[in-house]
Amino acid sequence: SDLLDMAGRHAFAGEWSLRVPPPGTSPGDEFVRLSWEEQDQLLRNFARNQIRELTRHGRLGGFYWTWRAPTFNYVGGPGCVWGDQAQWSLQTALERGWIEPGDWS
Repeated sequence: SDLLDMAGRHAFAGEWSLRVPPPGTSPGDEFVRLSWEEQDQLLRNFARNQIRELTRHGRLGGFYWTWRAPTFNYVGGPGCVWGDQAQWSLQTALERGWIEPGDWS
């Protein structure tokens, strides 16, 4: 976001998502140790922070990565039973409450 501020121009993010680092990385391992409720809260905060940065100072927003991504059901992935692809999916983000329609206003 600092680079966008320095450019002094309107900007549009081509793609964004709520994907966090995968298990096997330090942040990913920390994420999977969180409870489902803590993971949901982290993803809600992550979404709100990104939306705020994508829309402030006349910025034009962005495209979410994809409407629907496969959500594989296995234990241990980010979101636990939601699987590691769920964070790419806007449909899942809306269903889980990670993104609320009012977050864009």
